[in-house]
Amino acid sequence: MNGRQSHDSQRRSPSRPPGVPTLLLLLLLALIARPGRVMAQALDASLWVTDGDVRAIAPWGNTIYVGGDFSYIGANTGGMVELDGLGRARSGLPRVDGNVTASVSDGAGGWFIAGTFTHVAGIARPGLARVLADGSVSAWSPSPAPSGSVACLEHQGTRLFVATTASTLVAYDDATGARVGGWAPAVTGLVTALAVNGTTLFAGGSLSFTITSPPSTGTGIAAINT
Repeated sequence: MNGRQSHDSQRRSPSRPPGVPTLLLLLLLALIARPGRVMAQALDASLWVTDGDVRAIAPWGNTIYVGGDFSYIGANTGGMVELDGLGRARSGLPRVDGNVTASVSDGAGGWFIAGTFTHVAGIARPGLARVLADGSVSAWSPSPAPSGSVACLEHQGTRLFVATTASTLVAYDDATGARVGGWAPAVTGLVTALAVNGTTLFAGGSLSFTITSPPSTGTGIAAINT
């Protein structure tokens, strides 16, 4: 009895360090349990797009065949595109990642644009931007940014006039982006159209207005000194 107990105690002696196979197994298990790296995914804006749903895709060599509920496929132009005399999209303008709902010439071959976008040519320009005549995005940025979404734009001289859905009508310097101080006509309601003639800005829409110097009020359309 004592002999067997002694023999068992020898077999149950403190465990020896794991051998090489055991270490390799533990290392393999650790690698398997380690979270894998997730590769970032990015959309390829150069691929053409359709005007409806795509139901099937089949790559063949350097060609991708697509089928579905669409009638047109063309370049992914974004929210702004220049057309030639035949109505075909021309390259040159930056890609806008949302809708352009208002635009006006900057007087130098470029454009001020406004809409639901957040980036122009990959550059952060939330809702309002200037595109130069060469198609590049200007460093111009409104400061402070207008409140509400931009409803319409007008440009005259060195000023960009901006009407928003928050019932504001403001002017910005078209070179620096700074808001023009001392010019703040009181408007209640939505301005949906702007037009300038000389030193007079006409604003129209579902609005009432108050103009100072001399004091006057009205509805529907206002004539404002710029």
